[in-house]
Amino acid sequence: MRRSGLILLVFVSYSAWSQTSGKWSQYYVNPFFINPASTASSEKSSINIGHRSQWSGLDQGLKVSSVNLEVPLRFKSVGLGVGLVNDVEYGQKTVSSFLSASYKINLWSGKLHYGMYFGAQQYSQNTDLFVAQNQSDVAFQKASIIVPDLGAGLLYLGKKLEAFLSAKHLIQSSYFESNLMRQHVHYYFGTSYEFLEKGKYKVKPISVFRYVHELPLQAQLGVVFEKEGVFFTALQWSTGKDVSANAGFNLAPYIGQDIQLSYAYEWSWSELANYHRGTHEFMIKYCFHKKPDIDAIRKKKPIKQLIEF
Repeated sequence: MRRSGLILLVFVSYSAWSQTSGKWSQYYVNPFFINPASTASSEKSSINIGHRSQWSGLDQGLKVSSVNLEVPLRFKSVGLGVGLVNDVEYGQKTVSSFLSASYKINLWSGKLHYGMYFGAQQYSQNTDLFVAQNQSDVAFQKASIIVPDLGAGLLYLGKKLEAFLSAKHLIQSSYFESNLMRQHVHYYFGTSYEFLEKGKYKVKPISVFRYVHELPLQAQLGVVFEKEGVFFTALQWSTGKDVSANAGFNLAPYIGQDIQLSYAYEWSWSELANYHRGTHEFMIKYCFHKKPDIDAIRKKKPIKQLIEF
């Protein structure tokens, strides 16, 4: 059952004797799942829906679906959130649900957010898809277990600089009595900086690093180009031998609702690339706040704004 080669490719969360954890190419669009300190950091109530189909065309490939709701309290120093993730990969399924809270203070010219989450994970294993020489091996027995989960993080939001540090799965649970599959702590560190800004156009490099015990340091590096409130696009490279490109649009200028749609396509040059057709990732974000003035927006000719630089 050792799958270390695949695990490194997936940008994993666990050791080679454990399940994988879904990687999001668009983590900067919805950082809720890697850092609880980002809960309601935009000071807007929102709901986010995401789906990632990794290694399309590969039978029983990794699929991750998520939904999370974030709400800032009226005095805006506290944010609350709830999230649900369904992670499925070749006979293994993990359903995670949790509550998170964040608190912010003024620091220098920006704000420092601190956050924590607490929840539970239900792990189940269907061995009907496995082929085993020794059917009595504990690793090939059907299993279903619920374990607690805990995480914490920090987020600094300045005028141009953003930086975060977080840790997930601080409760290191075992899925079998023999400790054959054991969850490890995930450590994250990421930054972004707006080094170029002209009007509403911004260009900023982004990065996130992940460390898990017994695995090499993993990284995603990229650059984002955006026009505030209208669209964004990004290109990223990761140490998992893959690159991704994505684009997102805000529909507010056209339908009067603050809805953001984004899509990412990821391809790799590893040996596994010969057996799949890339990775697809979709995200939808809806913000609950006062509707924009449609007449005022239309007078600004949003289509023309979209293509003019």
